[in-house]
Amino acid sequence: MLNRLLHGRAAWLACVFTLVALQFARQFTAAVQETQVFDEGLHLAAGYSILLTGDYRVNPEHPPLGRILSALPLLVLKPELKLDTEAWRYGDAVAMGRQLLYHQRNLTPEQILLPSRLVTIAMTMILALTMAFWVKARYGPLAGLLAVFLLTLDPSLSAHGHYITTDFIATLTFFLAVIAFDRMVRRGRPIDILWAGLALGIALVSKLSAIFLLPVFTILWVLNRTRWRAVARQAAGLIVLSAIVVAVAYGPETVRSLHARRLNEVVTKETAMGYALRVGGRYLHLPAHQFFLGLNEMALHQKSGHPSYMLGTIRQHGEWPYFPFVFLVKTPLGALLLIVLALPLLWRFNRDLWILAIPLCIYWALCLQSGINIGIRHLLPVYPFTYALVAVLVARHAGAFYRKAAPALVGLACVLVAVESARIAPHDIAFFNLAAGGPANGPKLLVDSNLDWGQDLGNLRRWLDARGTNDVCLNYFGSAEESYYRFQGWAILANENLRTGERPRCHLAAISATLLEGVYQKREWYAWLRARKPVAILGWSIYVYDITDVKEGKVPPGSF
Repeated sequence: MLNRLLHGRAAWLACVFTLVALQFARQFTAAVQETQVFDEGLHLAAGYSILLTGDYRVNPEHPPLGRILSALPLLVLKPELKLDTEAWRYGDAVAMGRQLLYHQRNLTPEQILLPSRLVTIAMTMILALTMAFWVKARYGPLAGLLAVFLLTLDPSLSAHGHYITTDFIATLTFFLAVIAFDRMVRRGRPIDILWAGLALGIALVSKLSAIFLLPVFTILWVLNRTRWRAVARQAAGLIVLSAIVVAVAYGPETVRSLHARRLNEVVTKETAMGYALRVGGRYLHLPAHQFFLGLNEMALHQKSGHPSYMLGTIRQHGEWPYFPFVFLVKTPLGALLLIVLALPLLWRFNRDLWILAIPLCIYWALCLQSGINIGIRHLLPVYPFTYALVAVLVARHAGAFYRKAAPALVGLACVLVAVESARIAPHDIAFFNLAAGGPANGPKLLVDSNLDWGQDLGNLRRWLDARGTNDVCLNYFGSAEESYYRFQGWAILANENLRTGERPRCHLAAISATLLEGVYQKREWYAWLRARKPVAILGWSIYVYDITDVKEGKVPPGSF
């Protein structure tokens, strides 16, 4: 009955647009309420400086497209970009972001952030609608609806789908590039090669990890048994067109690079790729272009690693269990149940599913060997492919395999997804599924952009104002300016200070979960706070404690 209903175009469209509208509503609510997250200021400053100056010096590790799109509303708002500062001279991205957001005469940070966040929200709507219509056309209406249901109700996608970063545009453009490639391989017309080449180029100027698409396309050509002449024609088209897109996206940088001779004019020979540019005892010199510098910066970051936290352990370099663990605790339990239900159905795997399975497998392989483990945001591109693949398998084969139990099992999974999603909104970034203990258990599992990315400083301000106090010591993990939110700059004392008899200046202590767990600071500093029960938890990311007894000297120094 459901399948017959969904074959009606009006009913199917109503379901899809309702889901997209609900996702927009939760994202807009969060975008209005939340303070800037850690990276938003730097990405916005980078995009705005590119638009105004054509200079790519600010945070060159990331390509420009998403930043430029997010900064387009600023051309109307016209905030001042300060080019006479040390921050601009040295390309200090965080400082540039603070100056752009918090040092304007006639604009507040909220007035600058919201229009730019709406650009990212528009991308989530594009992805959801593309997913729905493409899966419907390729695999049927029930699969299309189930896929978009999972996509729009996933809290992590809604969370990172309203921030000004390069993470969600990567998720969108990677998916668009793959489905454009699929169309090209199946039809092979010149217009299809054109669209596929443009889509690949757009992905490359959205996130440098788009290079994973190159082995994906190669494997798909082989699996589709494409004739070598067709492969040569299509590959040539992809290379030329994507190169044109990259050159255009970098604009002035491309013109400047035409006058440069060697890559080592801007980077040293000893790159993080371990002399990867060395060929036959000589160095392969590439154009001195910001795109290649970005690849080098990305490789350097991979080699040096980044502080990460999982299950109470802090590491500098990535380890393979990190992203599988993140996936298990940050994916809705109902979605995981559907994945489990789909696993036995893989034996009926058809060739038309390679287009979903191969990108999924290759990207997972990339994540498992990544040296940077800082959050689910780097895993987002797997979700469209996962949800589409699961939806197709369930829609095609669940009835035959699970028989009469199929509607109940699929229905239960969908109800779980809806309930978990509704419970966490609008604090979507802090989502952990029921099996993981929910957001209350989050700090024991993961922090940083999995839970606490600086988004709740405004919520803390409102909480304090509602109680008529500003008597608070604050240790905040984020890049927002605390003075803008009227905090007095009082820091929370560490254990070692309290042992000497020093007393805090405040009755309340507010601390970000990331710092409370000892990431980027010493874990032992705040053991005395972790032993206490918070009086409030704001957005699941800022913990507030009453420390009146410590301030008044009622706790002996030796107890810390």
